[in-house]
Amino acid sequence: MREQKVDSMIVKDLDSYQNLYWRKKQANMYQPNGTADYYGCYRGKYFSIEAKAGNGHPLSPAQLFDGYLVVHSGGIFIVAFPDYTTFVDIPREKMKFEFGNAKKANQLTKEQYAELEVMFKRINQEKRSIMFY
Repeated sequence: MREQKVDSMIVKDLDSYQNLYWRKKQANMYQPNGTADYYGCYRGKYFSIEAKAGNGHPLSPAQLFDGYLVVHSGGIFIVAFPDYTTFVDIPREKMKFEFGNAKKANQLTKEQYAELEVMFKRINQEKRSIMFY
């Protein structure tokens, strides 16, 4: 499945909710590396969604780290693969990282980066949608 199909499923899902604000990122040279494809707010909770086709570009450590920053700040981060249906029904997992004051993935220690790498490899192998909180 192409990422465009996952994108259309996400847009259809997000448009189906009332009182949900969302936007799609516009990729350009000013956009920080790792920024998720979609972001918004639902019932007072910030979320970001990274769309993945499952057969194309894998989730990168920078994207997972950006998701960590969202979760660490009180939001939720979703990785959406072709099994995505609706963001309220996907499996949830508590993000157990604690990276201190790092604001970018390249500021992590080797041990912290290794921990991040284990997680992103698992996500890319399983290729299942997941919500981190």
